[in-house]
Amino acid sequence: MPKEIKSGFTLVELLVVISIISILSVIIAVNFKDFSQDELSKKAISEIQTYLRTAQANATTSPLCDKASGVDWGVNFKTDKQRIELVCGPTNTIIKTLILDNLQLDSIEGSSCTVPKNLPLIVSFTALTGAVRIIGSDPCIGKSSKVTLNIKNLKSKEIKSFSISSGGAIDVE
Repeated sequence: MPKEIKSGFTLVELLVVISIISILSVIIAVNFKDFSQDELSKKAISEIQTYLRTAQANATTSPLCDKASGVDWGVNFKTDKQRIELVCGPTNTIIKTLILDNLQLDSIEGSSCTVPKNLPLIVSFTALTGAVRIIGSDPCIGKSSKVTLNIKNLKSKEIKSFSISSGGAIDVE
């Protein structure tokens, strides 16, 4: 009498495979969450860079602002630590506002000082020349040749930095 061949998987084999798949799914989900928070920070810094470069370019090319050309352009970092405004003209007319979602400006570091949570901060670009003026509530910031702004992700607590030099260079660190 020939032996019957049984095919299929045992219950133990199925449980092992399901366990492995479950563990891998949890690891992937946790890493994806961290990845998405990191991308949120990078996107915010990229948008801030865009505001700064737009202000710098507009100061040197003199587009109309409040029906006047040849005016200063700037970026205001507001006291609520989450609102950033692209402004122009002597009255600081607001052109655009960026709201940082789950992020905030954590601290400002001048080349010779560190000023935690010191706002407001204004980065202004002079009309025609594009020369940078950094105006903060602490005089140390205005005298610095380089200012570093630290953006904190409120969920992951990770801090990303970028700097603005007195020469106008904007660098992500």
